[in-house]
Amino acid sequence: MQKTIKKIKSSLAVIVSLLNASLGILAIYYAHIRIYNVACILMIAAFCTDGLDGFCARRFHSSSDFGREIDSLCDLVSFGIAPGFLIASTSPNVITLLLFILMVASGLLRLAKFNVTKFDGYFRGTPITLNGLLIPLTFFIWPIFLPFIAALLTVTMNIPIKIKKLNIKKNKPIQNNL
Repeated sequence: MQKTIKKIKSSLAVIVSLLNASLGILAIYYAHIRIYNVACILMIAAFCTDGLDGFCARRFHSSSDFGREIDSLCDLVSFGIAPGFLIASTSPNVITLLLFILMVASGLLRLAKFNVTKFDGYFRGTPITLNGLLIPLTFFIWPIFLPFIAALLTVTMNIPIKIKKLNIKKNKPIQNNL
């Protein structure tokens, strides 16, 4: 029984990464059948699950090169292909098709660079994960700006600026002074 629990714990990070990719694949499917609200909600759900794989890997001491690679591949699906496909399918034309191709290509470059670089607490350019949040939110709030936001995110993924990683740490509980 202990071996089974240990095996599950060591596999949990990969399972969560695959959940991320599954949400991205479902987002692509729903964008394909033109149910854009569901596609956007699925991308936001993928965004929310993205940090859990790393948390699980650290928590259960199961970090590995394989886990890092699978995480990047899953991120490409959920935060490169799914948002790009959403943009191309909501307004199909040459510009949105080009944005789709460039977003995926930029995401590929971004993730490949990230995987071969030692992480020092700073991202170089905007993380691809932001696509999974900002593209759906733009769709819901200001859909007319979708191509502009997509172009901005595509360009900023690979610019040489340092962006500090947000570390959300558990703080002491807030005491009630009533």
